[in-house]
Amino acid sequence: MPYNFKIERYVFVLFLMLSNSISSFCQKDTLIFQILDKESKKPIPFCLITIKEKNIFFSSDENGMAKITLNFNDTLIIHQLGYFYLKTTWTEIVQINKKVLLIPKNVTLIEVSINSTKKTTLQDSNNIVFLDYVFYDDFILTLVN
Repeated sequence: MPYNFKIERYVFVLFLMLSNSISSFCQKDTLIFQILDKESKKPIPFCLITIKEKNIFFSSDENGMAKITLNFNDTLIIHQLGYFYLKTTWTEIVQINKKVLLIPKNVTLIEVSINSTKKTTLQDSNNIVFLDYVFYDDFILTLVN
């Protein structure tokens, strides 16, 4: 019975095609971009950048620059106090010239009121002074009248 090399060749070609498609789907690359304030166009330092549905975190530097290694299909979530968070993708960042703009949260307080009441303590009501001393590793509390 002759051995058929055609089947082996088809299996090999099929294997190459599948491995190539899987590797292109899971391809990673490095993305460098800057995070800016949308209104002032100034860099926003130390933003927290997470990759959605993964336990991977990054941070931008003091100039708002971030360097991240990720898959092309990953979604980034960018956080910073005082700004609305932003969900974006690799292609969206590249399309906007690698400048990510965060919208500031303008929180205005209408009125602030501070109320104070005097509270009496055991020391005030009894004219007792508490002194504490460190004696080896123990504290000794002394009441002085």
